[in-house]
Amino acid sequence: MQEAILETDGILTIVPEYNGSYPGALKYFIDC
Repeated sequence: MQEAILETDGILTIVPEYNGSYPGALKYFIDC
C-alpha cells in the first residue's frame, strides 16, 4: 500500500469529523 501511495501525485481523503479533527485511526495510518 505504501508503494502505491508514494507513486501518486496526490491523495484525496474524505472522512467524518471527530471532535473537530480527523479520527485517530486515520492519524495512525498517515503516521505509519
